[in-house]
Amino acid sequence: MGLLTDDMTRLSGEIAASRDSRIAFTNDLKSLNAERVTGFREDHSIMSDEMKGRLMAFAADLRATVSEMLTVFREDHSRMSDETKGRLRAFAADLRNTVSEMLTVFREDHSRMSDETKGWLGVFVSDLRNTVSEMLTGFRETQTRLSEDIKSDLSAFISDLKDTVDGFRGEVRADMAGARRAWTGASHAEPKIAKSRVAKTRVAKPKVEPKIEEPEVIESVMAEEVEIPVEEKRDDLTSIQGVGKGMQERLNEAGLYSFAQVARSSPDILCDALGNLARLANVETWIEQAKELAEE
Repeated sequence: MGLLTDDMTRLSGEIAASRDSRIAFTNDLKSLNAERVTGFREDHSIMSDEMKGRLMAFAADLRATVSEMLTVFREDHSRMSDETKGRLRAFAADLRNTVSEMLTVFREDHSRMSDETKGWLGVFVSDLRNTVSEMLTGFRETQTRLSEDIKSDLSAFISDLKDTVDGFRGEVRADMAGARRAWTGASHAEPKIAKSRVAKTRVAKPKVEPKIEEPEVIESVMAEEVEIPVEEKRDDLTSIQGVGKGMQERLNEAGLYSFAQVARSSPDILCDALGNLARLANVETWIEQAKELAEE
């Protein structure tokens, strides 16, 4: 067949030997792999059993440890709770005692302050009472002195008025006596006066005498001296704000009886009429109010 055939035959034999060798290797590898898988499964089962045992032991130990820890925690918690309760009770008792002491001190201080305040108020009220009493005494003394001064001034004024009226009355009487004497002398000195002149004189004589009649002259003079209208209307001057009974009496004593008189008066006249009471009055407003009241 030749060399080529021999080579082909040899190559075919080598290929077959190589295939058989690969098949044998594959079979050995499968067998070895199966053994290894079997060993791995056995080892895994053993390791799994051991791991389970260890885990179960660990879980049991862990459970026991946790149980012990819980027991210790409960004991510690109970002990701490009891200690805390004791401390809280002690704190509450101390706080109660402190508050009770504070309240006692506060009540004592309040009572002492109340007594001191009462004492101070008593002293203040007593001093105030004494001061008011002294002021009232001084006011009464001042009022009495002012009343006496006013009475004295009024008495002096009335005395001066009487003296003035008496003097004027004397002058009027002297003038009347002189007039009568002059009239009598003139009638004796001229007995032969013409009848017409005598008639005129006789007519004039009754006209002169009534004019100098003493009562009418004195009344008119007194009315002019005190400047009081005889027929003046009397008003309630206390209707003017600020005028009391006492001030109304002063105004009446000065001859001011009506709103119209007050309205016509000047502040100086009103102050003079009031005397020492003028410092308590606002006479300008009195005049304005009197004008308004007089117009009503």
